[in-house]
Amino acid sequence: NGKPIYYWKNVDGGTVPIGAGQIILGNCANVIVEKQVVTDVNRGISIAFSENNSIRDNTVQRTKNHGIYLYQSTYNSIIENDCSENGGGIGLYKGFNNYITNNNCSNNKGSGLGVGSSNSFISNNSCNDNAGSGIGIGGVFNKVVNNTCISNEHSGIYLGPCSNIDVEGNTL
Repeated sequence: NGKPIYYWKNVDGGTVPIGAGQIILGNCANVIVEKQVVTDVNRGISIAFSENNSIRDNTVQRTKNHGIYLYQSTYNSIIENDCSENGGGIGLYKGFNNYITNNNCSNNKGSGLGVGSSNSFISNNSCNDNAGSGIGIGGVFNKVVNNTCISNEHSGIYLGPCSNIDVEGNTL
């Protein structure tokens, strides 16, 4: 997309400079990714083996895969992002204790929000008009509260495989 790729490995602290074309964090902690506009790449913001990062107020659109993707990452906050028109909105896999709130994950080719992690809190997200599920939940001890999942082709909220999932106050 003509913008720089920021690939940070083993970084503790700092803020990714505005104007990134793609962001990849590996084994990072306490990094802030905010106010980015990332479009037309394979995956917009990728974070793996990382903890205590803040991903907030970003727009990630028209990616082939997930707009925002976390793998084996813990204690991260994903707040007020627009992840629409992607392969999938936001994906979290094999992590725990992540906080996902007030995001727009609509009009994606797959699911709006896919969580295959544990002990995560998912609240107040808009996951509408996706080709997959609005929200897909796996893992254990996740809390899914006050999300809106309307007009998705597969389902509003899809559970499985999972256990001890608390689902309440959602609009489907």
